This record gives sequence, C-alpha cells and structure tokens, in this order.
Amino acid sequence: MKTRNFSEQRSKWLRSYALFAGLAVAAIVSNVYLNNQMSKIFDASVVVNQTWVKRIRSMVELNTPVSAINVAVNHTVTTRDYDGGRAQMLAAQAQFRDALANCRAELEQNLESTRALLLSEKLGAMERAFNAMIASSELFFPALEKREFEAALQRNSERAAHFAEYNQGLLQLRNAARAMQNEDFQKQTSEEEAVQQKEHAIELLIVVVIVVALLHGRKMAMHFESEAREREQDIDSLKKSEEALRDSEVRFRNACDYAAVGMALVGIDGRFLRVNPALCIIIGYSADELLMLDFQTITHPEDLNRNLSNMRRLLDGDIASYEMEKRYFHKSKRVVWVQLNVSLVRDASLKPCYFITQIQNITQRRQNESELQLAKAAAEAANRTKSEFLANMSHELRTPLNGIIGMTELLITTPLTSRQNEYARTVRDSSESLLVILNDILDLSKIEAGKLSLENVNFDLCEVVEEVGAMLSARAAEKNIELVLRYSLANLRFFVGDPVRMRQVLVNLVGNALKFTTQGHVFIDTTCLPVGNGRVRIDMRVEDTGIGIAPECLHKLFKKFTQADASTTRRFGGTGLGLAICKNLVEAMGGEIKVESEVGKSSCFSFHAHLLTAQESHKRVGADCSILRNVRILAVDDNATHLRVLREQLVNWGVRCTAVTSADEALTAMRSAATAGDPYLLAAVDHLMPDRDGEALSLELKADPQLKSCSVLLMMSMGKGLSSERLRAAQIAATLQKPLRPAALLGAVEKMWLERNQPVEHKSSSTLLPSVQIESGGAPHETNAGAARTKPVHVLLVEDNAVNQLVAKNMLKLLGCAFVIVDNGQKAVDELCAQHFDAVLMDCQMPVMDGFEAAQEIRRTEAGSATSAHIPIIAMTANVMKGDRDRCIASGMDGYVAKPVRLEELRSVLSKFVGPLACVVAPVRDTRPSCPPAANSVA
Repeated sequence: MKTRNFSEQRSKWLRSYALFAGLAVAAIVSNVYLNNQMSKIFDASVVVNQTWVKRIRSMVELNTPVSAINVAVNHTVTTRDYDGGRAQMLAAQAQFRDALANCRAELEQNLESTRALLLSEKLGAMERAFNAMIASSELFFPALEKREFEAALQRNSERAAHFAEYNQGLLQLRNAARAMQNEDFQKQTSEEEAVQQKEHAIELLIVVVIVVALLHGRKMAMHFESEAREREQDIDSLKKSEEALRDSEVRFRNACDYAAVGMALVGIDGRFLRVNPALCIIIGYSADELLMLDFQTITHPEDLNRNLSNMRRLLDGDIASYEMEKRYFHKSKRVVWVQLNVSLVRDASLKPCYFITQIQNITQRRQNESELQLAKAAAEAANRTKSEFLANMSHELRTPLNGIIGMTELLITTPLTSRQNEYARTVRDSSESLLVILNDILDLSKIEAGKLSLENVNFDLCEVVEEVGAMLSARAAEKNIELVLRYSLANLRFFVGDPVRMRQVLVNLVGNALKFTTQGHVFIDTTCLPVGNGRVRIDMRVEDTGIGIAPECLHKLFKKFTQADASTTRRFGGTGLGLAICKNLVEAMGGEIKVESEVGKSSCFSFHAHLLTAQESHKRVGADCSILRNVRILAVDDNATHLRVLREQLVNWGVRCTAVTSADEALTAMRSAATAGDPYLLAAVDHLMPDRDGEALSLELKADPQLKSCSVLLMMSMGKGLSSERLRAAQIAATLQKPLRPAALLGAVEKMWLERNQPVEHKSSSTLLPSVQIESGGAPHETNAGAARTKPVHVLLVEDNAVNQLVAKNMLKLLGCAFVIVDNGQKAVDELCAQHFDAVLMDCQMPVMDGFEAAQEIRRTEAGSATSAHIPIIAMTANVMKGDRDRCIASGMDGYVAKPVRLEELRSVLSKFVGPLACVVAPVRDTRPSCPPAANSVA
C-alpha cells in the first residue's frame, strides 16, 4: 500500500514539473513576441514624430512673409520709397505662396482626412487674412503717396487688424497641430505601456513558476524523506502491534478467566464458543461441557422467546446491545436467576461474527426483592389497618361525643339554676377538650403517615383572621383579656391556599396565648409582603402579655407530647401536640414558625407562609370610603394596643381621629373641640373602662348640651352586653363586638354618619335602637321579626343512632323546622318519593342502605323525573378522615357537617340551602375553634 502511494506521488510530482516547464516556455515565447512588438511601436513612433516636426516647421515658415510685409510698410513710411515698398510686398507674396504650398503638401502627406480637413480650413483662413492684409497695404501706399494721411492711417489700421487676424489663425493652426501630435504621442505611449504591462506580467509569471517549482521540488523532497521515515516507523509499529496484540489476547484471556462475573462468546447459532470459570460456577457445568451446548438448551422456556427476540433485534441493527434478566437451568436442575448484558461483534464488512455476553448471578437479589415485596405488602396492610382503626375509632368516639355535646347544648338552652348551668357547662367544656385531643391525634397520625395534604382554593385571609378572633372572643371575655386584631388595609386579602389549615394554626396559637395570659391582651398582627411571580409572603404574629416561657424550654416547644411545664404541679393542661402540628402545617405551606419570649412578661409566636394571590387580590377593605374623608372621630379605649389599631384603621380611611385612654380625657378633648368650632361628630367608645365605662360616658355626653350631638359607637366584649332599655337610655347609636372587624367597623361608622346627616322625618324607627346580639347568660335581645318565615322548613333526618336522632331532633325544633326521622337510606328514598322536603340531613354509615348509596339513588331518581327538583342533601357524619368530605360530594351530596354537631353550625349549613333560620330559643354561644364567627351588629 505504501509502495503504491509512493509511485502515485512520484507520477503526480512529474506531471506537476512538466506543467511548470510548459508554463515557463510559453512565458518566454510570449516575452520575445512582446519585445518585437515593442520595437515596432517605437520605430512607428519615431516616424510619426519626425513627420509632425516637419509639419510644424512648415507652419513656422508661414510667419516669414508676413514679417516681410511689415518691414516693407515700415521702410516705405520711413524712406518714402514707394516702388521699393511695392517690390518687397510682391516678393513677400511670392514667398507666402511657396510657404503655403509647402505647408499644405506636408499636411496632406500621411494625415487622416478629418485632421487634414481641419488644418486646411485653418490654412484657408490664414490665406484670406494674408490677402486682405496685402490689399490694405496696396491701398496704403497710394494714400500715403498722395499725402492723404487719414486714408493712409485707416488703411494701415486695416492692415494691422488683418495682421493680427493672420497671427491668430497661425497660432490656432500650430496649437491644433501640436494637439494632434500629442494625441499620436499618447496613443503610442499607451500601446507601449500595454505591451510593457504584458511583459511585466509574463516576467512575474516566470518568477512565480520558478518559485513554485522550487517550493514544489522542496516539498517533494521532504515528502519522499517523510515517506521513507514513515515506512521505517510502519515497520516498527507493525512489530509493536503484533506484540500488543499478543499481550492483549493474553490480558483478555486472563480478564475473561479471572472475571468475577460470567463471560461467554456465543455464536450466531447460539452455541458457546468460549466460557470463563465464573460462568461454569454459576450454572454448574464445566467449560468442555458448555462448549458442547447452546444457550437455548439451558434457558428457561418462559424466558427463551424474549431472549431470541432481543438477539434478532441485535442482528437486525435495531439496537446496539440489550440487557435482560432470565433464568438458567443449573446442572443440578435448580433454577438460577441471571442478568445478561449482550452485544454483537461484526467484521469489517459488518457481517455478524459472535455475541459477547456478561452473566451475573442475581438469584439472591431476586429472593431479597421477593421478600421485600412481601414485607411492603404487609406494611401497607398494617397501615391500612391503622387507618381503618383510626377512622373507626374517630367514628365511634364522635358518635357518643355528639350525644354529649349536643344534649349539653340543648340542656343549657333550658331554664336551669346557676349550679345546674355550671355543671352543664363543665360537661360541655370537658367534651370539647376531649374532641380537641381527638382531632390532634388524628392530625398527628396523618403527619406521621405522610398523608397530610393541603387544599388550594381561593380564600379571604382577612376573613380567616376575623373568624379566629370571633371564635375565641368569648374565652377572652371570660378572662377579661383584650383580643386585638390588626389586618392592615394595605394588605392583600384574597389568596390561593388552605384556609382550614391556616385557621387551625392561628386558633392553636391564639388559644395557647389566651390559656397562658391572665391579664392584658392578645394581639394578632398580619402582614403581606409580595415576593414576585404572583406569590406573597404572609407574616402572622400572635403576641400576648402572659406568663412567658423560660429560655431553656424554647427549644422543645415544637416537639410532640412536650410542654414547657411538664411537672405534676403544672397549672395548665394539654397534650403537647398542638404546636408540633402547627410546625408541620406551617412547613407544609413553605414557611417557618418561631417563638420569642420573656419570663413573666410576654410571648410572641410568629410564622410565615408563601401563598399565590387570587384574582380578587386587588380588593381591600375600605377601598372606597370617600364619604368619611375628614370626618372627625374620637376613639376612647383604656387598652393602648387596641386603641392604636383602631386609630390606624380610621386614619387609613381618611378620618381625622384623636385617641384617648379614659372618659375624663374624652370629655376634655370633646369640650375643647366644641369650643374651637370643630366638634367631634362621632365617638368610638370602649364599654369597659376603669373609671367610667362607655355607658356612663355616653350618658354624660347626652346630658351636656354642648356635646349631645355626638353619635356614640359602643365597642363591647362578648358576654358583656347591655339590655335594650339601657342602650336606649344611654342613646347608643350602634354597637360592635370585639375584636373589631375592619369591614364591620367601616360599615358601622358609615351608617352612623349617613343617619346623622339624614333628615329627622326620614329616619326609620330602626335607627332609634340598635339591634343587639344575645350573649351567653344575658337577657334575651330583640330580633328582626321581618325575617321570620311564614312556613317552617321541612327536613328529612336520616339517622340510625337513637342518641344522634334525639340531638338532631331537638336542634331542629330550636331552629323552628318540621322534620321526619327515618333510620336507613332505603327508607329515606321511599319517604322522598312519598312527600316533599326542603332538605335532607343524611348520616353516612347505616344498615340496609348507607348514606352514599342513598344519595346516589336520590340523584338518579331526580334525573329520571322531569318534575323532581334538586333537593339539598347535607352529610351529617362522624367520618372526618381525609377524603370523607370529597366522597360525600362525589356521591351527590351538597353539604357536610361533622359530628359532634353544634346548633350554630347546623343553622349555618341549613341556612345556606333553605334560607335564613332563627333560633326559637337563644343558643349558647360556642367558644370552640370550629364554631363560625358571630356577626357584628350595627344600628
């Protein structure tokens, strides 16, 4: 191969040199030809130049006769020799004609006709000028001889003019001749330059050919030397390759023989061509025995087709290699699991040669995987058993709790002595504590099982915070603790997240703050910080003035079943699960919870979460409150924190607000403002203050002629209400329940301001007395009789438990509902076919037909009837595990109430589907976390 390449290169070099030689010869011949051309051009140039010299010389000779005429004239004027002058003029005329003939002869010789014509015209003009000059001279002599000087001068002037004309014509003739001579010269010069350029180009080509030939020759020499060196190196490399090949074969043989995994070379027909000892150990055959077999013989029949299919794909080029798990029959007839890695070796023409196979024994791994699958199945079964146990326990515990809590609530609504009322409340509170523990245990089990999930729904964060305040306001009022909410008007309100879990965290933190606080306040502060991409960081802070927490206890607060005081003499109860659950919930929302505390002074629990903003996120409380701009309001409260938040809300709405902390300060400020001609028109007054309460302050204001025009808004704590008579006597314009909601506060102030500016004759009677809510232990208050229904709501109660039937029946009586009770789903379906109901309260677990199947049957009946209207079905069940609510909705139900059922919850859910319901007997206000918030009342 190398010899052939060398011959080809040599032929190529020779052809190149022949080409260079031919180019050099052609360049030399061309150069000789161009030199000859250059000589001819030069000779022709000399001839042309000599011809033009003769022509210009003949033109110069034309000047001599004219000069002779001037000499003759001057001589005659000087000597008065008129005959001599005439003789000289005749001689000049003869000389001019000879010179003119000579010049024309020169011009007509070897001159182009166009050029000859142009020069002849100029000669003709000169000849005419000369004849005119002769004529003027001939007339000059007689006039001078006759002493006619004026005529002589005139003729002399004419002669001079013709002489100038002649000279001008001669000058033009010579210029034209020189221009033609220059044109011929330039033409010859251009031809010479063109030839010279060609000569230079050919000379350069000769130089280039010589240089290229030299370089080419040097390159050829270097190439020949390199070829010689390469041939020597090829010989050395060939020897080394042969040695490396022998070493490689030895290494491959050793690698194959000593490999930890089985290796084999398998022919296209499946026969073993080479095997290593590891493979022999795996399947129990010796190497000689395997070389007599093919792999099909020892492969399990169930794996053979899959193996052959992969081999066909490998042979067809569809895949480069394949990996699979299969079974071999050991020589002892037992099954061995192996993992194959197979690739194909092809020759230079891509023809398949043999397969290279790696075989690894995975029998033990397959046994471990099988055992692991069994263990996983057992663990899943145990987990399902645990979940079912928790669900059953939750259901079984909630069922009696429903009876206890429900009947206790009903009992409290009946006439009782103070001791009986106290006993009933104790039973209720103990049941509620047990329910909280049950809920905490269920949440903890979900967290430990990794099944805690969060909803993503649109919700109003401000409403969640306000609901928490309303839920716990009664507990705060019982301990005379001020519960203060701050939700800045600059905050966004609507987000996407889990409001239930957010409420659960807040309730736990606020509940703990109330538990460990004996005086002062609990402050709930909310801040929203946009972080970009539609996400907002929610920072919530719960601050109290309680007993504080020791520094050494802070690190264990968020651990399960751990409390700051775990001694047997501790004052406060609890399981220690609440904060641990809060920590997990906050972390699930992408946030963090922490605590800061000082023993004996205060504690501050704070957490943050990241939420997406909802479409309604631009809405804010008080976004349009221009009606209150520059209205002057006095805020009176002895609690500095509540007063600060109240003033901040009013000022953000454009109100001119002044804050004072006592009744005396309020009276002083109002009298000063009235005297200055800028009185306070509205006053927001706390009910309970140390020196004089809000009622006393209102009475004093109405008794003062200077201050009686001020309208008073009374802020009351839950359970500390006033009767209608006392409110009327104190001329209270409106009441609000603490903690204050921004929307309720705005509505109350706006309504008071509008009614204040309304003419007296147009005021309704409802403005003379505020509608006040009924508080626990208080006297019955007035209700809106216009809201009473003319026909009671007809409810079908589907419940199999007698105690639950009794609780639900009495609650429905309190709500003024008519009802029918059945104890299974089939009877419910039959009863609905027989008569009309406004709503159905459906238990889920019942004999004969459960609530889910009954709901589906009811919906099928409605779908098949053109006259049947959609009847609301509300699940009333003790099933509160994950997915129970979704299952109820999926089966066709419309609402969901978890047992134990509270009267207020039942009223709220029924009102959603059948319209407003009013209690015939005032219910006890619920202080538990799951209770919906009470509404604020505004006159």
